[in-house]
Amino acid sequence: MASEALDIAERLSLFFEHWQPKALTRLNGYEIKVVRLEGEFVWHAHQDTDELLLVVAGELTIQLRDGNVTLNPGQLFIVPQGVEHCPITEGEVHMLIRLSRIRRDWANYFRQAVCKHTLGSPENVAGHRVIRWWKHLHRWNWKDVRRHLAGPNGRWRRPTADGIELFNIASVPVTRY
Repeated sequence: MASEALDIAERLSLFFEHWQPKALTRLNGYEIKVVRLEGEFVWHAHQDTDELLLVVAGELTIQLRDGNVTLNPGQLFIVPQGVEHCPITEGEVHMLIRLSRIRRDWANYFRQAVCKHTLGSPENVAGHRVIRWWKHLHRWNWKDVRRHLAGPNGRWRRPTADGIELFNIASVPVTRY
């Protein structure tokens, strides 16, 4: 355990990126982070934990579906677990947040993203092999491939043959379990 005081202003002076929380310390298995905010974030909810927001400098408005909460320096608000919210600022805001327990097993914490990435890989490999095979079979160059596989809007279409389309396995919905 550290026997020295933590200087929040000093830690905030070490970075200038917005919406990128940086670890300050740990408390009972939770990470306390400092963050610089500016502008509007996206609507989101935390399904596994409450979110603690403590404004150090500036003014933060937390938009909730049933009203707004405005925080000034020294004020604290806890967004309950599962509640949708959207932080918004007029200028730069400095704050402390405590979001979730420290995860030592990152693959378990991000298992939904890992699963989606893993399931998307076979499709990418299969698509590249089909295109390579077509290039060899028809003696196409990349310009020919693009002409045959890009739609009128310039976006890539899935490879098809005889009405059979290469299946996008990553489109199967995956939910947290």
